[in-house]
Amino acid sequence: MRALSLWQPWAHAVVHLGKRIENREKWTSCNVRGPFLIHAALGVGTRRQFHDAAERTLDTVDEAAGERFRDEHLDITTIKRQALWLPRPSLLRGGIIGAAEVVDVIKSAQDMATYELSQTIYPHHYKRVELDQRRWWFGGFALILSNVIPLQFRPLGGKQGWFDVPEAEPIMRDGRLAGVNWKGSAAA
Repeated sequence: MRALSLWQPWAHAVVHLGKRIENREKWTSCNVRGPFLIHAALGVGTRRQFHDAAERTLDTVDEAAGERFRDEHLDITTIKRQALWLPRPSLLRGGIIGAAEVVDVIKSAQDMATYELSQTIYPHHYKRVELDQRRWWFGGFALILSNVIPLQFRPLGGKQGWFDVPEAEPIMRDGRLAGVNWKGSAAA
């Protein structure tokens, strides 16, 4: 099964906060569709990158979810007279935290407009981008995710881009991701 490493807090936002658009600013194409594992990278980028991502997450989710996220997973610190959010150990890193399916991609603002129009015309189209998801799109290339499920944390070294996790197999029910089977252990 393939995996994709995401920096925190984005991995947490996908698995637990309803984020269904994964921005990939340096990508221009992706032929991958179907199930994959969500790997929370060990690194979080620079302090400034993590702070900006945490701020964006807090601004995007509803107030109650934002408060829970902040209280459970963030610490504030002052560095050079500047307040920055930093991750707490409870924000899991360095392993698999969930699984999802890539159902499509957005390559441009025109793609996003097409998806928004298709939602109005074809409200049951499974590849649509829900209108409230636009807040997670930063412009440019992005993956559209569906059927996201949290998994019990499984420590695993990651890599940039897609990488294979041969001991994991997707469990599909009615054509949808329902879980992950780890060879040699019970289904998650």
